[in-house]
Amino acid sequence: MRFILPAVLALFWTFSLNAQPMLGRKPLGVLLLSKTGGHEWDKTVQDIRKELGREAVVEDFSGSPDSRVLQRALDKLSSARVERIVAVPVYLHSGDEELEQIRYLLGLQKFPCASFSLAAHANRGSSRVRRALPQGRLALAMTGAVDDDPAVDAALLARAKELGRRSEREALLVAVPAPLDEARRSAWLDSALKHAQNVREKGRYRSAHAILLAGPAPDMDAAPDLRRRFVQSKEPMSAEKELQETVRSLSRSASVMILPYILIPDGTDRSLQKSTEGSFCKISAKGLLPSPDINAWIRARIQEGLRLPDMIAHRDEGQLPAARVK
Repeated sequence: MRFILPAVLALFWTFSLNAQPMLGRKPLGVLLLSKTGGHEWDKTVQDIRKELGREAVVEDFSGSPDSRVLQRALDKLSSARVERIVAVPVYLHSGDEELEQIRYLLGLQKFPCASFSLAAHANRGSSRVRRALPQGRLALAMTGAVDDDPAVDAALLARAKELGRRSEREALLVAVPAPLDEARRSAWLDSALKHAQNVREKGRYRSAHAILLAGPAPDMDAAPDLRRRFVQSKEPMSAEKELQETVRSLSRSASVMILPYILIPDGTDRSLQKSTEGSFCKISAKGLLPSPDINAWIRARIQEGLRLPDMIAHRDEGQLPAARVK
């Protein structure tokens, strides 16, 4: 009996150590970033937490860049005594203006995003745009956004299959909400068209197209400088007319399915319903999340972030909005 008990105890401790891989070392801090929140985003964050288990502490930040809210997420990770932080922007475009502003807030770039800071700080004198930084010298790395990753193809294909059943008779129309900055619109449209064509090949659809929706109008009263720096390439009525004509033309030879090029529902589908009223088409009311393929993309980016160096280059208190820099 005296020989059996030590053996049982040894086996117990071996099992305990194997069941607790984080014992003796700090967990990884993961910061998931999203342009908008909502049920679909919450579900994605919960899934990532479950998939990573005790290997990581996961916090998220969603919505318009706000240094105070972002700082709270970083403080939670710092309080959890994580080893380092990997920020994963679950954005469709690395060139998104709001994501550029987040890079500034996290100290990855020196100055605030021009378009964002002009609109947000036009009436605030020369106030500095405060950063949000991890406590101490905790390292942080940020990966790229989804961009042209095949995970988007898979998510779009899943939404297309929900709308139709006879792909050989169906035309896909990916609808892209335009960014404020006109210079970015062509790249966003090209990216969406590439994904649409990939989905057409994989799903054997009759045709695939992409269209740019009307962009948001700059608040000229709040930020007069936006008038000369950012303009709308299409008036809302002309963009709406182009959408109607495109749907009408495609409808002559195929069943039209419109897929909003968004990660999380934001009302784009309702706007599309209104603009295409009376037309023969189906419109997805969903974004691309939640998606197992995008979840897999997030996990892959976390692994990528582990190999990146500390990317915080600016740990100052903040800089003046770009328009005020002399």
